[in-house]
Amino acid sequence: MSKPVLAYLTGWGVRGDLLGRWLECFSDRFDLCPVNVPDLEAQRLLTPDERSELLAQHVSAPAIWVGWSLGGEFLLDLETFQPNAVKGMVLLASNPLFVEQADWPGMPQETFTQFVESYQQNSAKTLQRFASLQVAGSQDPRALLRIVKDSLEEPTELLGQLLAELARDRRAEFAALVKPHLMLFAAGDALVPSQVSKLCSGTLIADSSHLLFVDQPDLCQVAVDDWLAAEALY
Repeated sequence: MSKPVLAYLTGWGVRGDLLGRWLECFSDRFDLCPVNVPDLEAQRLLTPDERSELLAQHVSAPAIWVGWSLGGEFLLDLETFQPNAVKGMVLLASNPLFVEQADWPGMPQETFTQFVESYQQNSAKTLQRFASLQVAGSQDPRALLRIVKDSLEEPTELLGQLLAELARDRRAEFAALVKPHLMLFAAGDALVPSQVSKLCSGTLIADSSHLLFVDQPDLCQVAVDDWLAAEALY
């Protein structure tokens, strides 16, 4: 009998191989299905329903989905527009509203605006800076930074346009979730404040950065395994 599918979607500016290496720990029970951000394949910025339709085409039956950072936000859209493609989802360091609002923690608006402007002026340098932010909070940020830099996307105009998707408010989509879901957050994350974990009834992973699955692979695996068992998803 064939194994169930576990499809995964990476975050902004980083190729999926980084997430895929960690997910190999589930390959004995799942067929791993790497999925690229559809916008990068279509070479244009897609609407949430267009993107979700293309994501759903990667699976022939409801699947377990894992999304990191912006990839997790795209999974909120996926359940909204293509619920039959989703059996359950794991969101890693994903904030339903990445940019801070008066009633929601996130990246300060001024910082986000400066980041977008910086990318427009010098995309390569800004992407390197983003990598540094991702590893902040790690127990070994220098080693992790070397790993991340090897997996960075090429800076393009379209990648800059995708930053707008980080600013999209998906709190309503999150509140409307009906499929089983697990949200893991990093205690030392410099991009997603740890307070978001409580607001989303998530699990906080200690001693970890935005790349929590690299910092604490075993803790993240145990959390996912416990969730899969509790929800009878394998």
